Amino acid sequence: MEIDYKKDQHFWHFITSTIYLALIILMIVSLNKLGKIPNHIPTFDFFMLALATFRITRLLVHDLVSDFVRDAFSDATYGLKLTLHDLLDCPWCTGAWVSLFVGFAYFTTPLAWPILLIMAVAGFGTLLTILASLMMVSLNGK
Repeated sequence: MEIDYKKDQHFWHFITSTIYLALIILMIVSLNKLGKIPNHIPTFDFFMLALATFRITRLLVHDLVSDFVRDAFSDATYGLKLTLHDLLDCPWCTGAWVSLFVGFAYFTTPLAWPILLIMAVAGFGTLLTILASLMMVSLNGK
């Protein structure tokens, strides 16, 4: 039996998108039960969460230290494994998932704060490195 790869991937993308939406709903319900539904986020915390999400996403999608995670899915040709490969190959997709977990951790436990702060500082450092590299490229014309 021949597999229709496009339909197979549409199916798995639908499943993972449904799981993502279910996790959002579960997060909202959990935060509501805990009485932690936010009505605002301090500006500093927002930028901290954004930088932490950026750094964790970059760690998963680009950094050499996480090659073993991406390599586990690199030989995928269809099915859930290919969908996970696609997810880890897409910074926007991975970032959406990471932001869900970062946000949930931030709102549910103060233990997440030091980890998120470290990731945010690392994210800021990464941004500075990227900006410095871009400046060097533009100055050198390469």
